Amino acid sequence: SPRHAPDMVDNWVSGVRASRQARTGGVSMYRVIDWEEMNRNIFDAARMQKIAMSLFPFIIVLVAAFNVVGTQAVVVHERVRDISILRAMGATPRSVGAIFLTQGLAVGLLGTLLGLLVGGLCCVLLKTVGYPLDPHVYLISELPVVIEPLTFVMAGGAATLLSFCAAWLSARHAAGRSPVDGLRRLD
Repeated sequence: SPRHAPDMVDNWVSGVRASRQARTGGVSMYRVIDWEEMNRNIFDAARMQKIAMSLFPFIIVLVAAFNVVGTQAVVVHERVRDISILRAMGATPRSVGAIFLTQGLAVGLLGTLLGLLVGGLCCVLLKTVGYPLDPHVYLISELPVVIEPLTFVMAGGAATLLSFCAAWLSARHAAGRSPVDGLRRLD
């Protein structure tokens, strides 16, 4: 409008045009930034935290899989004599391996189900009770908890897959035992 000074913006379209000019360098005395650019550090920190929080469960599941491998290795070592007796009685390496694979999968699946149950209960508890945050620091008053079923399915699938791999390794080791090896041992 003619009554306004030339550097004033009188409508939304003019404001958008003025901000584009200011960003491209048309107006050098002003600098226009949006809220995403102004809070870039917060968004970068949140993105990095999301990546780190995605890696922690994977590392925990990986450690648990190594625990299954170790437990199964001990079981195979303790059952060498039993494995040898089964093999001497005519059991195939495949059937011996199936026994240890089933045991390892049972342990892995039970651990996965318990872990998902405890994790889900913790999420529900946090969502119900809440976890207060300082709004001056975090810009929100409480920790937001979003329960996504896909996340639980992916975590359960990864844990089951790693448990299967761990059980398969020990089952393969048990199936490869010679019947003579266990029968020689007197312990």
